[in-house]
Amino acid sequence: MSNDSITIIAIYDDPEYVDRYTIVTDCSNDNGKSTLYLSVSDLCDRPNGFSQWGECPVENHSGKRIAWTDLPRNVRDHVTARTTTHT
Repeated sequence: MSNDSITIIAIYDDPEYVDRYTIVTDCSNDNGKSTLYLSVSDLCDRPNGFSQWGECPVENHSGKRIAWTDLPRNVRDHVTARTTTHT
């Protein structure tokens, strides 16, 4: 079994929304005009939390840009699990 991870290129925090964290990846479509992102809440690892993949224009992100270490530990663990493929 090998682990391949999606590369995270930016993280944004917008506490006004339930899905406050946007994790932007290096997976792009449309010749680099749009990118794949993971949108999560601070309770993303719980049944009432939020965690969903989406696609948006490369330049279209809301919130303040933050570092990986600024994410709560449970969110980091969840994002790691969602961005790692096992083959």
